[in-house]
This record gives sequence, C-alpha cells and structure tokens, in this order.
Amino acid sequence: MSAETVRTGGKGHQPGRRPRFSIVTVVLNGEQGLPRTLTSVVNQTYRNFELVVIDGGSSDGTIELIKGYQRFIRYWISEPDRGIYDAMNKAIQVCRGDYLYFLNCGDTFAAPDTLEQVVARLDGATPDIVCGNVLQLHETGPRMFRYDIGSQYQLYRDTICHQALFTARRVFATTGIFDISYRISADREWLLRALKRHHFEICFIDLPVCLFDVTGVSSRQRTRLKIENLRINRAYFTWRFYPFLLRQLLAKVGRMALVQKVG
Repeated sequence: MSAETVRTGGKGHQPGRRPRFSIVTVVLNGEQGLPRTLTSVVNQTYRNFELVVIDGGSSDGTIELIKGYQRFIRYWISEPDRGIYDAMNKAIQVCRGDYLYFLNCGDTFAAPDTLEQVVARLDGATPDIVCGNVLQLHETGPRMFRYDIGSQYQLYRDTICHQALFTARRVFATTGIFDISYRISADREWLLRALKRHHFEICFIDLPVCLFDVTGVSSRQRTRLKIENLRINRAYFTWRFYPFLLRQLLAKVGRMALVQKVG
C-alpha cells in the first residue's frame, strides 16, 4: 500500500466459482430483532451458506427462537461473553465457509437475492475482502452509505462498518481475531490491521448488502467511539501521515469558505 492508495483487487479468478458463505449472527436478549434477521438469511435465493448463531446468554425468549430455526443453523451456542466482538471471535473459530459475513441481531440483508448478487458481481474473482453498500436507519430516516476508499485520507476519515464486509476466512487466519479492548471500534481496528499491516486487498462493489438500525446508539457510546478511534489512528497513521492530513483538511476548509462566499 502506497502513501495515498488503498489496494483493491483479488487473489485470482475462478470462472463459475460458487463460494460458500458463513453468515454469523450475534445476539443477546434479541427476541424482537432476531426473527427478521434469521428470516432474511433463510430466505436467500443463494443456498451455499452456513448459519452460525452466537448467543451471549439471553434470558428472554431468544433461545426458543433459535431452536425454532435450528434446522437452518449449522452451529449455535449460548453462553456469557465479553461483548459483541468477543462473540464474533467465537464464531470465527467455528466457521467453515470461504467468506465470513456478520449479520447481527436486528440487521437484515438488503434483499432476498443479496448473496446471489454478490457472487454475480465477483464473477469468479476471489478477493480478500469484499465491501458493499449499507443502508442505515437513523432517527431522521434511512441513509445509504457507499464505500469506495481510494486514499489514506479516506481510510483515516471514514469507517467501514463490518456489515458492509465479506471477508475471506484465510484473512482472519493471518490477521488474527478482533481486539476486544475496543468495545465499539474493534471492526475498524481489525480492517486497518488487515489493510495496512498485512496488506490484504479490498474489492468494492456498488451493491446494497445490508439494512441496519443505528437509532439506539447513545451519546455515551459516541464519546467512547471518538476515544477509541483516536487510539486507532495513533496506532496506524504515523507522524509522516499528518502533514498530508493537514493539507487535506486545509483544502476542505478552503472549499467551505469559498462556498459560503459565493452563497
């Protein structure tokens, strides 16, 4: 990876390849959101997938719901964990698919043929990480996030949520699992580790893959998010990067000033 370029692409091309997906759902007391998540998985037109469910020791009706879908689930467990990323780490250890995808409780695929469309877009390519678009449900309404990280500045500024990513299992074998000392931003730290430290490649596809609700994020969580991201940026963006960042910020301020002057 050069100073201003994020590598994209893949490891090869296998025409007609039909990869197997490991769909992971993490849940804790999710009897309200879990049915729509699991239904969106089992209704996928592309059938070459396994479903893995990690429950954090729910005390509501979640376990009964999981048992109701048991014929579709290859592996599930219910036991206390140390947070969402600890649960996701447990799933990584048992997944057998070519690509892992984390669709946690309350999230849904964007459409019944999402996996089919992902496979069609890849057309036999085998990238390390595949990144699609996500539709976030905010209090002010839905917002589409289209990711296409083309520079170190964008990688610094933007966060790609794990709901956008399909990750080859071989990548986790090299990078290791999520760092659970980051309770909110472990997915961002892991992605930067994969791209900047291990030089894996990411392939962007212009396709909505997930719908998820972010209305429940508290102000306390937002504060922790900022603190964690500061720690991550210090770890992955060295002092050599900051003059470039400053130039980008000054250019942005200049553009904003020009717009205000014209207006």
